[in-house]
Amino acid sequence: MPDCRGVEVLLSAHLDGELPAPDQRVVDAHLAVCEACRAEQARLAELRSLLRSLPARRAPHGLTWQLHRAAARDRSRQRARRGLTVAAVAVALTTGAFVGADDDPDPSDTSARASIDDLVSEHLSVIDAPEEATAP
Repeated sequence: MPDCRGVEVLLSAHLDGELPAPDQRVVDAHLAVCEACRAEQARLAELRSLLRSLPARRAPHGLTWQLHRAAARDRSRQRARRGLTVAAVAVALTTGAFVGADDDPDPSDTSARASIDDLVSEHLSVIDAPEEATAP
């Protein structure tokens, strides 16, 4: 059974019903034997109730627009980084092709080709990775 510190970090999620079943059982078992954590959970429940009783307020004018603009700026930076990665790979491959060019390459030497294939695969996986989800 976890100690109080391990349970305290889970109490808010426990109150909100957000814990996976195994964690829920662990917290329930701990609360059954620990008066201090039961008191902390009661304080959190009271705070939650007080916060929910406050009147709802509207977000400041323009906040939604500012958040959309910040998210668009982040997406633009991500695309720029991906573009730079593609350019760097192209330069590296082109430079490597000229510097490593050999008039009579050894057909049994596959290490250079494998390294290039690994490099290309790694960078393509970065390029093809889905963009991080952003809030609308």
